[in-house]
Amino acid sequence: MTVKLKDIAEAANCSINTVSRALRDCSDIGAKTKRKIKDLAESMGYVPDNIAGYLRNKNTNLVGVVISSTTNPFFTVSLNLLLAQLSDLGYIPLIMVCRNNIVTKDLLMDIISSRVCGIISFSNMNDDVKNYCIYGNIPLVLIGVNIGNKEVSAVYPNDYMSGELVGKEFLKSGRTRPCYVAGSKVWVGNKDRRCGFLDAIRESNVACDEYDYDDVDLRNNIITNKNDFIFCYNDEIASFVVEVLERCGYNDYTIFGVDGVWRYLSICRKINSVGGKLDDVIKCGMEMLISKIETGDASPKSKVFPVEIITVD
Repeated sequence: MTVKLKDIAEAANCSINTVSRALRDCSDIGAKTKRKIKDLAESMGYVPDNIAGYLRNKNTNLVGVVISSTTNPFFTVSLNLLLAQLSDLGYIPLIMVCRNNIVTKDLLMDIISSRVCGIISFSNMNDDVKNYCIYGNIPLVLIGVNIGNKEVSAVYPNDYMSGELVGKEFLKSGRTRPCYVAGSKVWVGNKDRRCGFLDAIRESNVACDEYDYDDVDLRNNIITNKNDFIFCYNDEIASFVVEVLERCGYNDYTIFGVDGVWRYLSICRKINSVGGKLDDVIKCGMEMLISKIETGDASPKSKVFPVEIITVD
């Protein structure tokens, strides 16, 4: 049975606060009382809760890391890069999965109750969560997520530029029927990537079809509309589109995703993509969080990374 402070207090016939302060050698507790309580604690097998002590001093070594999926290789790569750097600095990750792509207050409370000293999130969050972190001075950095809130620290690639660069590839390709395959409506970046793409191809005066990746008619729509240039929200969706089109023998098209994860994970399908240097993005976000934890600096910071076209040779 775990011995708690209240057990020692009952045995010593004093308050829990007195026991706590005696065990911490507080100056307002007499030497005789300290000795009595410490002897009791030792004889009862009391083990100090070091994590609770860390929490009081705001220096636990647990960092909450929130991802949106366990299947998207982007998170596999990101976690691998992040965990190696955290480990080198003596921090331990606590990984939480946000299945609905947005961090809620309930999930935030689960993270905080785990006594983390800071949070890195690869997912968007609702206003309640953002405000709770801001006004509660909880060290928080978003990676790969631009929520448009200048009060929250964030490091992310230029999503508009991603779409714009792929649009320029379309103009050079000689293809004539472009389409954009969006992610979930709550995924951050959808709007900017789409807008960058549409703005870039506007001079071609061609219509761009738009689909959702989870539409059951996605494959039929692409084939029926003879789309020959497909821009997808990310590499995971692009890989899915390639797979479903391969099954029916439709292969006369050019496709682009976003992230370029196959550069970091060899088992991923090689697909034309656009992205920044993910290792630099992760490193910047991690250093930003560690600085907040260790210096107590709550001022928001942000950095936008450029992107480049990543083609399969």
